[in-house]
Amino acid sequence: MTRDEEKTREQLINELAEMRQCLATLEAAKTQHKATEEQLQRYVTRLRTLRAMDRAILEGNSPDEVSQAALRHICQLVPCNWAGITTVDLAAHEATLIALQGDRQTPLREGARFPLEQCEEIVTALQQAEVYQIPAASELSHKPSLVTNLATVGLCSFLFVPLHFHSELLGCLNLAADRERFFSAEHVEIAREIADLLAIALQHTHLLAEMQTGHERLRLVSRLLVQAQEAERHRIARELHDEFGQNLTALKITLQAVKRLSDVPDLIPYLEEGIDTVDRTLQQMRDLSLELHPPLLDDLGLVPALRWYVDSLAQRGAFTAHFSADPFTTRLPSEIEVTCFRLAQEALTNVMKHAQARRVYVELRRRDRDLCLIVRDDGLGFDVASALEAATHGSSLGLLGMQERAALVGGQVEIESVPRRGTEVRATIPLPHATPWRERDITDEAD
Repeated sequence: MTRDEEKTREQLINELAEMRQCLATLEAAKTQHKATEEQLQRYVTRLRTLRAMDRAILEGNSPDEVSQAALRHICQLVPCNWAGITTVDLAAHEATLIALQGDRQTPLREGARFPLEQCEEIVTALQQAEVYQIPAASELSHKPSLVTNLATVGLCSFLFVPLHFHSELLGCLNLAADRERFFSAEHVEIAREIADLLAIALQHTHLLAEMQTGHERLRLVSRLLVQAQEAERHRIARELHDEFGQNLTALKITLQAVKRLSDVPDLIPYLEEGIDTVDRTLQQMRDLSLELHPPLLDDLGLVPALRWYVDSLAQRGAFTAHFSADPFTTRLPSEIEVTCFRLAQEALTNVMKHAQARRVYVELRRRDRDLCLIVRDDGLGFDVASALEAATHGSSLGLLGMQERAALVGGQVEIESVPRRGTEVRATIPLPHATPWRERDITDEAD
């Protein structure tokens, strides 16, 4: 072989080596690109799953619903064989399994409780916001009871992730797999992200439950106060009518007797003035007694009581009143009748005091399964938003009182008003399903 041929051969060998190196580089780049694509795809899937889990968690109304939603999504990101969520009560030294999911039938069931002393090492790590990992249960000389129970069905790799909120340990996210050293650093990172979201959601549901409980207690107290107020109104009205009324009537009779028997002419004007004063006081007392608790409401029901009240106000208020109602064949529950009457009373009192109305319309209607009270006038009107804002600072408490009273029986009050164009107050109260109504209307006018 000549020198030139030898040189050409070496050159070809070098070029071939360079080509092989380029091919190896390309293959490595291709492998790296594929791994990057797979990693990117996993990250996209992770983000989508976390987003879906966010929505599912936010829609949950209880710790159980929130926990089940979280477990459904974590099993998509970390393909483990078993997942569970426990809450921790450090004061009671107890943990409770509130949710679980997986393809293994374990001895554990939702609601299972176990003392924290059985997993002290795990709890200590969780309190320090650390993830506690058991790569292989077979390597442990002493197994926590939770691990022992799960190991009976072939689970051997475990991950315990703390649920922390403002440095407070709320519980733990538990993951288990049937392969040793199954959980990677990426799995741990994903589990931490989900645990952080879950801790916030669990605290949110806990606070929401506390708020709802407080709201229910407040409504119960308000209802009891209203019932006590109505009972006291009834008692005072009865005492005004029975005791004070009788005493004043006796005083009037006495003054009339003295007038007849008196032989002192100068006393007659004073006695007549005293009798007139007693008459006015008796009338005022009767009006007050009726305002406090009209007997018609107890004896005949809501419609006659409202008709009488609207008529009496029209006579005193220098306006024309129009009352109409849908009659019904049975009495409404006392609480609904009293509530509706008080709402009408407050609305009409406001008309008397402020509206300067010429016409007032009061309607009692049945709308599907609701009782609808409407009080409408053609008076001065007012700015509803400003009035409600003032009510929150202690003024115009009547408006808030109407809304609160209606809310106690599950109803609501809506107020529409335009300055110089009148006001409409609409109260809607749900009726018991068994209350029958007739379809015709009866209309009365009080002028």
